[in-house]
Amino acid sequence: MSQEKIWASPILTDLIPASDTRLQQIVEQQQEDPTSKLLMQYIQTKWPPKNEVPPIVQEFWQHRTNLTIENGLLLKAFRIFIPIPLRQDVLKKIHGGHLDITKCRALAKQSVW
Repeated sequence: MSQEKIWASPILTDLIPASDTRLQQIVEQQQEDPTSKLLMQYIQTKWPPKNEVPPIVQEFWQHRTNLTIENGLLLKAFRIFIPIPLRQDVLKKIHGGHLDITKCRALAKQSVW
């Protein structure tokens, strides 16, 4: 029995430079991360007024109109929201390609947030 991909959209698959395994890991971490869970809750329901937003997601209030959930994956536009536990690993992966600083920043800006 094959497992169906969570991110079946061909547009997302084309735009996100990550393997299926990596995307699955990110989805699982987002589901466990308190910040990601609260952001997803607000996206699916409604954002409270700015003065009522808990401190854990206060910094994201200004980006609320650009946050979406696509097939279980939390995104800002077409960039993946990386939960805190994965951020150092993602940084290592970006730098692991031995690109210069400009190329590393460009790769990060187009794919992760």
